[in-house]
Amino acid sequence: MIRIVETFRIHRILLLAIGLWPFNQSKFVQLQLPLFVVVPNSFIIFQ
Repeated sequence: MIRIVETFRIHRILLLAIGLWPFNQSKFVQLQLPLFVVVPNSFIIFQ
């Protein structure tokens, strides 16, 4: 049981670090959507 909890904790920390943990809306998650829209569109516009 301890092994499962440790593994779950590691996965939770890794997912939090990249903003994919579903229960916490970090600043990174709020920044991801605009970046994923603005960057490709700017490449298209400035080509």
